Amino acid sequence: MKLFSALLASSIVAAALATGCAESPTASNKALQPAIELSAAGTMQTGESRRVVASTQNLVGAHEVRWSVTPSGGGQIRSETQNAGQSALFTAMQPGVYVITASADAGNGHSISNSTTITVNGQPMTSERQPEQPPR
Repeated sequence: MKLFSALLASSIVAAALATGCAESPTASNKALQPAIELSAAGTMQTGESRRVVASTQNLVGAHEVRWSVTPSGGGQIRSETQNAGQSALFTAMQPGVYVITASADAGNGHSISNSTTITVNGQPMTSERQPEQPPR
C-alpha cells in the first residue's frame, strides 16, 4: 500500500509540474506579443480634425507606426513627427464612415495592425462658396 501511495503522490507532483511548465511559457509569450492599441475615435463634423494615438508594445526596430485611412479621398491622415509617428491627425473633408489603421513592424518579416472607426457628419466641403437660398 505504501508503494501505491508513493507512486500516486509522485504522479500528482509530476502532473502539477508538467501543467505549470506548460502554462508559464504561454503566459510569457502573450506578454511579449507585439500589439498596437488605438485611441477611440468616435464622431466628428466635416472640416474638423481629430488626433488618433497609437500605443505600441513589444515592437522591433524604430517602433515606427504607419497610418492609412479608407475610403481615401474624403479625409486625410498625417503622421505627427514630434511623437515619432505614434499619433496622427485625421482631417475630414466629406461625410461618411472612415477606418483609420495603424500598422508597424513586428519582426521576422511580420507586421501588426489595428483599426478604429470615425463617423463624419455634415455637408461636404467645397472650394466655392455656395449662394444662400432666399427665404420662402
